[in-house]
Amino acid sequence: MKKQDVSCPKVIIYDWDGTLADSMSATYAALRSTFQAFDKAVPSFAEFVECLRNPPTVFYYERGFSRKISKKEIWSTFLGHANYSSIKLYPDVKKEIEKQKRSGWSLVLVSACPRDILLGLLAKHDLMTTFEHVLVTGSDQRKSTVFNRACRLLRIKRGDRHEIICVGDMACDMFEAVVAGLTPIGLCRDHPEISHILKSHGARLVFGSLKEFNSHLGIQ
Repeated sequence: MKKQDVSCPKVIIYDWDGTLADSMSATYAALRSTFQAFDKAVPSFAEFVECLRNPPTVFYYERGFSRKISKKEIWSTFLGHANYSSIKLYPDVKKEIEKQKRSGWSLVLVSACPRDILLGLLAKHDLMTTFEHVLVTGSDQRKSTVFNRACRLLRIKRGDRHEIICVGDMACDMFEAVVAGLTPIGLCRDHPEISHILKSHGARLVFGSLKEFNSHLGIQ
């Protein structure tokens, strides 16, 4: 990834779960419980991270869930096991993304978390005014569709999309960013073992923290 040209749009689209919010373990635990609730073999953590399927309900159908089980039933079961109220931000998030804002970057947040819960978490962590747009994918929408929507809201020309940075922690984040014509950047946090998974699915670079990412952007 080359250094950002000052004439190009300075936009970072962030995934929420596992990227800014310390929810990777909680999300996988909810997925495990959902599979167990329907008496299905639980995928490994690596399979969970490497999942390219988006929207996420497709992941369940490919692993033995009957098509007679509705997406709504699967999603509601998952949400019933997801302890969103316990989710915390990674320690570096607020400090490092505020640095990005002060440096002139526009920030967009994308999440599959229900909107009311997500807005509550943003308010709890004093992030309500941090993001220019907060977009929710839900259980039945591809992230690339939401990325496209973000570009339209920001009036990004199609020829400039490759300059838009998309930061995430899952293979599907990288893959969907490529589909939308964006530049995918991986954040592996507490799981350096997934770096190669993110790179193999399109990540231009993978960082262990937002501080490392900011250093690459020239933000101190």
